[in-house]
Amino acid sequence: MKNMDNGKLKYMYLNPEKDTVFAQYHFNQIETVGSYNSDVFGARSGYYTIVMNNVNSNLSTGFYNDNHSVVRSARFQNADANVKTQDGSETQAFNPALQRFLGVLAHAVSNEVKRSARNNALAQIKNEIIKPIVLQNTENNKLFDLMWQEGNVAIEMSNIEFQNSQLASATEQLLKSMTFQRKSQDSYTMVYDFALNKLAWTSTLNVVSAGKTVNTPRTKFDVEKIYIRVYLTKWSFDQQQSCDSISTNINVQGLNYNLDNNLRPEVVSAIDNNLERFIQHSLESNIQTYLKQMVCNNNYNKY
Repeated sequence: MKNMDNGKLKYMYLNPEKDTVFAQYHFNQIETVGSYNSDVFGARSGYYTIVMNNVNSNLSTGFYNDNHSVVRSARFQNADANVKTQDGSETQAFNPALQRFLGVLAHAVSNEVKRSARNNALAQIKNEIIKPIVLQNTENNKLFDLMWQEGNVAIEMSNIEFQNSQLASATEQLLKSMTFQRKSQDSYTMVYDFALNKLAWTSTLNVVSAGKTVNTPRTKFDVEKIYIRVYLTKWSFDQQQSCDSISTNINVQGLNYNLDNNLRPEVVSAIDNNLERFIQHSLESNIQTYLKQMVCNNNYNKY
């Protein structure tokens, strides 16, 4: 089979928790060239070329393995067949069996799509899905540094991190789902859903409120859960790729801390009124910056 490398991933949904992947591929043409031997008089041997046009193949498989894969025969708009004998003469002798052979080819296409998807597109996506989360230093569990300002209030805090686990290994379980959808020949959108569980860290806060700066004593913070949704639209032209738009939606749930009793009331009020929202916006900014640097501006394989 030829042209298998020219297929385009049109849609993919994956959910690691449910060990589920569904994908749709499209090929403008798939060409199959081969030879035959038969007991048909006048066509004992020869060769053939079959071109399948507008081929669509759906794939259902597992995120971790393909033990429960469901491979259905690809669908195609039409096929052009050219069968010749060894001396180069065209023959119609195999027309009655051609439809059955096209069914064999259609199933072979889907099996090849499954193999290619698992070895290429799915492997590449697995490699990319943790990049919006592994932002900085994985050796000390650091997730990001908070730096945000709105109006006359600014808050800085370093080393927001995971509790009792290495960030590099923890990120393997963060992805909840991913949806890939091709919009045109050269563009696609991707939506990631993540959940960060049980973050805990100890840090000082640098708070600027109404022109006055206060450094709080080291304080223990913990967050029960952070939900993250990332939207990405990506364009590919030859070897150059760019991101048309990136947006994030983050929801912080269960932020807890106990501030020093000696802090001025206006400082406590500034923290209580702004910290959760500042964490959301700062993490959004970190994710968007990292994606632009590591995904949008690098040359990744086309899906």
